[in-house]
Amino acid sequence: MTTEEAKLAIKNVLKKEPLLGGRGFWPDNTFCNSNHGGTVESILKEFEEDQQYLYENTDAFIFVVETLSRINKIRSINKNIPSSYGLKHLIVKLPDASVPYMSNGIFIAGAIHCGFKYKKCDDPINAFFNMNSSSINRLRNAAKSIKKNERDSLKALGKHTGISHRF
Repeated sequence: MTTEEAKLAIKNVLKKEPLLGGRGFWPDNTFCNSNHGGTVESILKEFEEDQQYLYENTDAFIFVVETLSRINKIRSINKNIPSSYGLKHLIVKLPDASVPYMSNGIFIAGAIHCGFKYKKCDDPINAFFNMNSSSINRLRNAAKSIKKNERDSLKALGKHTGISHRF
C-alpha cells in the first residue's frame, strides 16, 4: 500500500466513522460546551487536528493493515482479547514493527479498513473487534519472543562486560 492509497483508505474509513480521530472515537456529545470544556470553535479545531493526525501517520496505518491481514476474523465481537488500546500496544512490540508508536485511532482505522466488525467500548474512545483469540495469541507470543531475545542479549552483554542485569 502506498502513502496515497493509505490516505484514500483513511478517507473512506472516516466516511463510515466521522467521529474517529487519532486518539480514537470522539463521543457524540463532544461538541457541547458543557461536556468537553472550551468553546465549540476550540473543540472543533482540536477535533480537526486529531483527524489530520490520521493522514499524517500513514506509515503506522500501513503497518496496522499489513499486521491485521494475519488475523483471522470470527463472527462476533470478541471481548476476550484486548480492546483497540491494548492491541495497538501489542503490535508495536512485534519483531517486524516498522513504527515505534501508533495511536489508538490509527489502529481502529486500520482495523475498520481491513473489514473487522467493531463495537465501541463503554469508554467510547476504544473498540472491540471480531478478531480470533488464537491469532491474537500468536501476536502475543511473537512479541514475547522479542523480549526474551532482548533479555538474553543483555545477559550476554553483562557477562562480557562484567555488568550484571537483573530480570
